[in-house]
Order: sequence, then structure tokens, then C-alpha cells
Amino acid sequence: MFNYFLKNIWKTELLAFLTALATLSALVVDGFLAEKFEPLKLIPIALISIYLVSHICKTWTFSSQTYSAIPLPYFICLAQNHEWYISAVKQQEAHIKREGIAWDGIQNNFKIHRQDWAFFDSSKLSDKSSDWIHKAREISNHFDHLSNRIEAQPLYHIFVAAPAPIALGVGALFSGRVPFTVHQHAGMVKNPYKKVHSSEEVATAEDGYHILNRKITELKYIEIKEKEDSDSHDKTIIVLDFTGHRLPKPYPIENGAKVIRLGMKGEEGHIPLSNQWMLIAQEISSVISEELNNESSVSILLGVPSTMAFLMGTILRTSSRMDVFYFNRGLDKYHKVYNLSELD
Repeated sequence: MFNYFLKNIWKTELLAFLTALATLSALVVDGFLAEKFEPLKLIPIALISIYLVSHICKTWTFSSQTYSAIPLPYFICLAQNHEWYISAVKQQEAHIKREGIAWDGIQNNFKIHRQDWAFFDSSKLSDKSSDWIHKAREISNHFDHLSNRIEAQPLYHIFVAAPAPIALGVGALFSGRVPFTVHQHAGMVKNPYKKVHSSEEVATAEDGYHILNRKITELKYIEIKEKEDSDSHDKTIIVLDFTGHRLPKPYPIENGAKVIRLGMKGEEGHIPLSNQWMLIAQEISSVISEELNNESSVSILLGVPSTMAFLMGTILRTSSRMDVFYFNRGLDKYHKVYNLSELD
């Protein structure tokens, strides 16, 4: 670690550091050799000392944060205008700085630019399944390009502003590859982002990411709001209502399909930011996995925040064979965007 710190001292503003150190040494020597002590000479000595201490502390903070894993943001922004995107990027950078991350030093040392860590596309996706699959893979390739540029292990801070099916698919493609922290937009407030999950806080060296894939047998946060059984057990539609806008009926139900509608326990609407989002994602995914394990053909109607969809994707992964539907409010209809396994 100390050698890494010295390496970063050498790399960051070395000329300015040595110039300040030489100037400080000259002033101190001149002060000691002077026949008469002059208090005013302490002012430049104090100012240069403050600069040197500040530089050393800044470099030490950067070195300690990037020694084993480099914290990096990654932002997925689709179907938003450019002004909204720029505003969101600035808010995210301010947020990660408040988290104590030496973001300025990371950008300078690793030559990270906005186009490296923010995927932006203002166009809306069509109702063609191939467009959704292509976009999820395009984001995954963009993400891989950034990961491959970084020599050490990255630790990503994920921000998502995209349709839920894209977030689900990208989460499935990202799954298990890198540690990540996920942040949810909290609305029009002073500090609009809140951390809702950190893989570093959940997983330990002993259990790794297996803890994230455990099946939940007793639902604590969610409940079945509606259940319509059928004589046939080979088709299931799972409706996820976890936003302030309940998914409308009629659902795209095939003949003889069983319908299960899930929501927050004891309430309707949004998921409280104070709740444990990954545990909620595990409970939702456990209900889905149970139906898949029963060899049922499963379709999912995603009425969840994009951040929750991303977390679900990291659990379900691309090995889950289920159809994903999206409700297009502009066209007032559902359409199938892909089968999750098609992303593999």
C-alpha cells in the first residue's frame, strides 16, 4: 500500500509538490539562519505547509480507495432528453463525492471521461423484441469496454434511468461479474439519490455472492395481492405492482393461464427507500423461480422501478427462461420485449 501511495505521489502533480517542498525548505532554513526572528515569515511557511499536507492527504485518500478496487459510477440513461441527462450526471457526481469517493483523482489518474461511464440514448425503443435485446447487449458491451480499461478490480456505483425490461436484462448480463452498489433516485429533493444496496455490505469472503441467490420461503416485505388459479399449470403470468401506477387490466393472458399479482405487504404503490431493496428483489425472484421450477411457462409484467428490475436481473440471470412484457402507456398496450434467456 505504501509503495502504491508513493507511486501516486510521483504521478500526481509531482513538479508542483517538489517545488512547494523546496520552497518550504528554503523558507525554513532562511528563518533559522536569520539573525532576527520575523513573525511575518511564518505566513508563507504555514500556507505552503497546508498545501503539502492537503496534497498528501488527498493522495492518501485516493490511494486507499483504489488500492484493491476502484470505485466507478455507471449510468444507464435511455429515452430521456439531453438536458435531463446532463442534470442527472451532475447530481450523480455530487452524490458519489458526498459518499467520500475521490472522484476527481480517479478521473485524472485513470483518464475516465463521461462517455466512458454514462450510456446515453435519447431515442425510444420500438415494440420489436430484437431492438430491446440489441440495446441490452449494446449497454453490456459498453460496460465491458470500461471494465477492460481499468487495471485493478472496479467497484461500480450503478444508476439506472431506463425502461424496467432493459434494467432487468442489463442486471442479468452484469450478474456476478463485478461488485456493485446501486442507487435509487429519490425525487425532487436536495440530494436526490439514495444507496439502496451494496454487495460489499452483504457478501463476505466466505459466502461470496451465493447469499444473493438464496431462495426466500417466507415473504416478509411482499405479498400476493391477487391470485387466479386455473386447471392448467403450465402457464403463469406474474404481475409486479410496485410503483404508484398500478398495471392496468386486461393483462395479456393466454387461455388457461394462472395469474399472480405481487405488491408491497400491507400497502399499494412505491417501495419505501428505507426498505432493504435487495431482500425485496430476492423475495420477488423467489416467487418467479418457484413457478419456473414447476416447469411452468412464466410471463412477467414489470411494474417495478428500474433499480429494482436491475437487482432482480442480478438474481435471475439469463438462465431464467421467462417472457418479459412491457406496458407502453403511449400506445396503451402490452407487448413482449424478449425472453430473458435470449440475452445469453
